Amino acid sequence: MQARLSPEAVALYKFAVSTPLWTNGEAAAELGLTEHQVADAESTLLRLRLLRVSPDGDRDHDAVGPETALAELLFDDEAEIRRRQVELARVRGEVMCLLPTYYEGRRAQRRHEAIDVIEDVGTINQLIADSARQATQQVLIAHPGGGMDADSIDRILKVDLDILARGIELRILLQHSTRSHPPSQEHARQVSHGGGMIKTVPIVPRRLLVYDREVAYIPLDGEDVSKGALRIKEPAVVDFVTATFSSMWDSGRPMGIGADDEVDDIRSELTQAILGQLATGAKDELIARRLGMSVRTCRRHIAAIMLHLRAESRFQAGALAAQLGLLPDEGYR
Repeated sequence: MQARLSPEAVALYKFAVSTPLWTNGEAAAELGLTEHQVADAESTLLRLRLLRVSPDGDRDHDAVGPETALAELLFDDEAEIRRRQVELARVRGEVMCLLPTYYEGRRAQRRHEAIDVIEDVGTINQLIADSARQATQQVLIAHPGGGMDADSIDRILKVDLDILARGIELRILLQHSTRSHPPSQEHARQVSHGGGMIKTVPIVPRRLLVYDREVAYIPLDGEDVSKGALRIKEPAVVDFVTATFSSMWDSGRPMGIGADDEVDDIRSELTQAILGQLATGAKDELIARRLGMSVRTCRRHIAAIMLHLRAESRFQAGALAAQLGLLPDEGYR
């Protein structure tokens, strides 16, 4: 297998093909080679199966076609390769047959893991609905933004009223901006009438749901559940989420039946929240989204604040607010 075709071997092969009745002496004379060079070339051609001992007594060797020579030369190696391929296919088949077992085991394990990342919206909604139906003690909901559309609120209201009808404590935390949102106002009125509690704060950082302090859901991307959510059952993490909710709840303002007598306080908290956002350098669009209001309304608030503080720029308004101690707690920033 290590033989290499030298120029002398190539020349001798051509001569052998064209002159069947050849001898080493004739080849040496015809090709201008020494007998030693012819002998070396002959040995190379024999090892490569390009020459074979002739059964005809009139000549020593016969030239063999390259394809035939190659088939003979590689027969043993190709047979070994085929054997190894069969063996590899057998091993691969035995190992890969365990793949379904592996994935089924992993699925079973994930079902019992403390934190699941769920990206399918339908699965998320189904799990949340199941948690709501299975709750027996308390449901906590925090929802950012300025209020959902009427159809969404009607759908959520049915779930909320069902929870209250089963005697379960329901606490809902919204943003102050929902107080001027008619569908949210009606939702708050009916939930309050059914025995639930709703409060508002300047900013709800992200959406979260907690059921019986045992399972929590947090969107992967702020308030957008369509991009996936975390389903959390790890007690320490659920306790942390619950504590975060409770901290916001304790500073919230009641919303619902008989809870409209704190307009000045709420307006003051909105002003503080806007000042806090200005101090961080946030743009109007970001401030409006965080506070759940339109950009136009947000800019109207900012203009009034700058006029009140006699500030010539947004940055100066934030700096003056800090000097005067008007900035809110870090939780609203």
